[in-house]
Amino acid sequence: MKKVLMVASSGGHMEELTRLKKVISKYDCCWVTEKNDFQTYGKEHEVNYYVMQINRRELLFPIKLLILFVKAFIIVLREKPDCVISTGALISYPFCRIAKWMGKKSNIY
Repeated sequence: MKKVLMVASSGGHMEELTRLKKVISKYDCCWVTEKNDFQTYGKEHEVNYYVMQINRRELLFPIKLLILFVKAFIIVLREKPDCVISTGALISYPFCRIAKWMGKKSNIY
């Protein structure tokens, strides 16, 4: 069974990703989203990895983005996905870029 890394920021982007029921039921999915205190996605969409929320307007944005790239690299190496699917926002960029560098498919919807 192919492994799919599902990556999205918390909130609406993650909500959209959880609606890909055909993909979820057909493939082995691993979930990545931002850590927050108010959102749960239910047992069928159990999140495997949480990363910190970052904002482009923060003073420490470059450092946090570098940390996110490192975490994304570790997660992609550990999970060895066949492809990455994302509905966006900023946290998905490192995962998609690293997957492309490793010769994997990545799709942003």
